[in-house]
Amino acid sequence: MAEPRVFVSSVIDGFQPYREAARKGIKAAGGEPVLVNEDFPSLPKSSRNACLNAVASSDIYLAIIGERAGWRAPSGKLVVEEEFEEAQNRDMPVLLFLVAGDREDEAERLARCLSDYVEGYFRVEVESPTELQEETERALERLIDKPSDEQPDMQRVKDATSAPCDLGGRPSLRTVLVPEREEEVIDPMTLESDKFRHRVYRIAHALSVKLLRYKEQKSHSMSQNALVITQRSSSRQGRGKEDVRIEIGERGRIIVDASVTEPDQRGMGAGMMIDASKIKGVARRAYAFAEAFFDEIDQHGRYQQFLHNAVLANPGNRQIVDEVDPQQKTFSVPYGAQNDHIVAFDTPRNISRNTLREPGGEIGRILTRIQRKRESDTQKGF
Repeated sequence: MAEPRVFVSSVIDGFQPYREAARKGIKAAGGEPVLVNEDFPSLPKSSRNACLNAVASSDIYLAIIGERAGWRAPSGKLVVEEEFEEAQNRDMPVLLFLVAGDREDEAERLARCLSDYVEGYFRVEVESPTELQEETERALERLIDKPSDEQPDMQRVKDATSAPCDLGGRPSLRTVLVPEREEEVIDPMTLESDKFRHRVYRIAHALSVKLLRYKEQKSHSMSQNALVITQRSSSRQGRGKEDVRIEIGERGRIIVDASVTEPDQRGMGAGMMIDASKIKGVARRAYAFAEAFFDEIDQHGRYQQFLHNAVLANPGNRQIVDEVDPQQKTFSVPYGAQNDHIVAFDTPRNISRNTLREPGGEIGRILTRIQRKRESDTQKGF
């Protein structure tokens, strides 16, 4: 279960002891502290946008108001005030802490605004960073649900890899990606809309993805709270082409099934081998699609961690080879390899959004695990 993100809003200069105390309290309660000034790298966006995006990506807003009010934003409002309004607009829980002592006029106005008797929030006054840490932990423990032993997101990955889609009996690779946050990512009406479906088509056809091909036939349907898009190859017997199935669920689970085309060679060995480069290519396009999809629907970066797995379906007796030799006349058949599918990882792996951007290492790991499992349950023939 993902840790709730808690945005810390306050002045920066001279206030580091209190911000670090809030960080410690958040961690102790089981949350993920979000402190833009201390933790974020250099970003190609304004400081204002970075802060407001960080608020939008969080689950809980925590404000600390001390002696000073801080900087004003271009809107004329205080920076903390803008961040607070962003949290309010998103209906986020708000925690308010006031540092005991005198406050300058603008800081006092801000404190009164945020803690207004009718429209504001109940505040707690603290006298030291240590007390703030304790009160932060105590307040958050009431908001944060402790993770249970059973993780629904982990089970959703396992369920998806237990029964991969059959693409006409041909070998295919299924990749499964699930956001670690157990929540609605796409509302039901959006998921069923033509506009959303066309966005998915556009992303899947993009040159940087190439998961779907414009000239191939496609269809779509809704199945168990998920949009399903299917591409069927028009090539004779599908040789050299790929059938593709994309499934996107309300909770952000992405499943991609794509046929791992057999070598484009004729003769005795055709159909008896799976080119490892085909597996890697399909996996790369699947993760490129997932990256582009979340970059578009999650511009605030709320979803940073994912669980994933991959499964090679319908391998039959085919041998996985690193390079296909079109002149090869003799070959080995791995008798005894009758598995309907080979799951790469026994337990779904946790990956970050950065891995989606640079998936080479993870794709290599998938291929290695599938090859090892193929070799472990076979005995070579002639």
